[in-house]
Amino acid sequence: MPDQLLANYKSERQTAKALGHTERTLRKWRAQGTGPAYTKIGRKTFYAISALEAWLKARETKPVRAA
Repeated sequence: MPDQLLANYKSERQTAKALGHTERTLRKWRAQGTGPAYTKIGRKTFYAISALEAWLKARETKPVRAA
């Protein structure tokens, strides 16, 4: 049952690996309020896949054309 409930979430470790950063970096981002939205359950931190996608999308930049 818990596997189904958390099917749309990634653990802190999974998220760090997917983003190519460390868990420590994610903790730093949370403290600064700059990282993706997260959910705390007790001492564990989870990231909704949809929140990660939205956070990445918000950081997209378009290339600037050279004059």
